[in-house]
Amino acid sequence: MLFSVIIVVFTSLLNSSIVSSEDTDIDNICYKACNNESKGFLEEHCTGVDLTLNNSHCCFNTSSSRPRIIGIDLRGCDISTIKALDEVIESLIVISLEDNPIKSDLNTDFNGLRNAVYLSLPPSLDCPGDNEAWESIEKSNTSTICHNQIDTCLHFNISCPANSECKNTGPGTFECDCLTGYHGYKCLNKGKFPAAYYGIGFAVTTVGLSTILWILQRRHVIKRTD
Repeated sequence: MLFSVIIVVFTSLLNSSIVSSEDTDIDNICYKACNNESKGFLEEHCTGVDLTLNNSHCCFNTSSSRPRIIGIDLRGCDISTIKALDEVIESLIVISLEDNPIKSDLNTDFNGLRNAVYLSLPPSLDCPGDNEAWESIEKSNTSTICHNQIDTCLHFNISCPANSECKNTGPGTFECDCLTGYHGYKCLNKGKFPAAYYGIGFAVTTVGLSTILWILQRRHVIKRTD
């Protein structure tokens, strides 16, 4: 019975974390049919020995054994969210998104974007992080263009507590990460983080709560049967 309960709990957690493949599969984005026949910034700059343009949408850096997407052109693709970029956001340096009905919260959706040199958006939207996150911003009737993302840590000379360092996490955002060998509150704990200990504790707690819920549900079924 206990094994069955564990399987049920695991399945529930897995299903709750799954997002539709349309939103997460970057391959679908690279081959998406869009209304952007004109030559864009990405197509003009995705040139070089180690750069490959795929279907005019995605620019790959092929210098390593595992190619990385460094640029993406989604102009006129009729998208309202950029969640599909989550899995590659850290490697992107060029993103073209104008002529789309985007309704996302840009200040959170671009978390992870650290090295962008060009970001274009519909004219109704502002650059994430505003003026302090970019070297320059261009506004027109057709687009908002954000040029050269600023490293928040360096630009504002952010000072983090002892045993930690500032990490740029997105346009205008940062966090203080513990240095190697430190963890916990304000990075005061030295040594390796006891992941196994916390993992076992979480598993035991989850199984215990699931067992209680199963028993209560079973009692309810039995009462209805009586």
